[in-house]
Amino acid sequence: MPGFALFLFSLLQAAPALARDYDTYRSDYFKGAFCTAIGGACAADNDLVSGLFQNPAALATGEPDWDFDGDYASRDIAEQGVNGTSGAVDSSAVGGIGYSTGRWGAGLAFIWRRSSVNSPTTLVEDNGKTINTTLYGNAYSAQIRLPVAYHFDNGGSVGITFSLNRQDQRLDLIDPSEAVQNQPSSTELRFTVGGLMPISEKIRLGTWFRSGVTLADYIAFTSTSTGFVSYKETFSQHAPWIWALGAAYEASPSWTLYAENDLIGNTPQGYLFTYSNFSASPPASALVEKGRSVVFEPHAGARHSFNEKLGIHFGSYFENSRWEKVNGRIHGTAGVSYQFGKLVEVIAGADVARSYTQLFFTFR
Repeated sequence: MPGFALFLFSLLQAAPALARDYDTYRSDYFKGAFCTAIGGACAADNDLVSGLFQNPAALATGEPDWDFDGDYASRDIAEQGVNGTSGAVDSSAVGGIGYSTGRWGAGLAFIWRRSSVNSPTTLVEDNGKTINTTLYGNAYSAQIRLPVAYHFDNGGSVGITFSLNRQDQRLDLIDPSEAVQNQPSSTELRFTVGGLMPISEKIRLGTWFRSGVTLADYIAFTSTSTGFVSYKETFSQHAPWIWALGAAYEASPSWTLYAENDLIGNTPQGYLFTYSNFSASPPASALVEKGRSVVFEPHAGARHSFNEKLGIHFGSYFENSRWEKVNGRIHGTAGVSYQFGKLVEVIAGADVARSYTQLFFTFR
């Protein structure tokens, strides 16, 4: 037991810091459209698609089933407290397929994301020369997810997901005399474990835990004409651990209510990650501490079926800022789904908050 406790404790800690740790967690990360539409409150959702992206236990709930999912979402990526002076576009595509025998369930899913930013940047070369330029950044992240689940005779189920994570930075400066050197991020493994348990005919509890992951990177701005180094940094991008606990209530054949609370781990040496950080050397004045403590994020949502084809989904959640002197913001989410024939259901909706909009569309 002491050895297991030490292993579990090590999983909850941030990875060893490199030159600098950046905390990249956002509570508005795309969770799949059917989960996003109910405010992300799907820890206790027994929909097979939720097993692909959130709680893997939903892949095996006692009945033979299969499902597929393909989602697209686009959002503005300014965090609360960050002004929108820099152009920013963020888009996500996710997809997957899952199958359950009733006793066992398994799936294969992917999450792909592209973030594009342009940011005014001031560089100071080794000889003291100041260069005002614009930094164009494109970050590409990819995740392959392999969930499996098992259903018990008492109605409960457990599951685990292994995910392979990678992120690459592609940066350019508007000044052609400046060159950017960038090292692709490392590829790292992350896991999620979860469980579902019905406690009555109408009430179901769910929980999942996702380990943290840290990706290493390197960046340097160098003058191609003089050879002077304007900026260089080895850094890590840290996504903290998450523990979610939720409940679902089948209020009637047409109404289901959801509630969830997430605990988000800390990044003890973390800073807010923006491309303006890669600026004048040393850049300490531009850095903002982020993720220094564990925070909570409550979620709530509901689904209503008008008939076998048409349904509405809505919810709300609190996005904690994770950095000092800035308050979080409340999101409202909604979506409308429609069943075409027997195989394809589509949903379109939005996630809206102060200075923020995310639009999403999916079919399954």
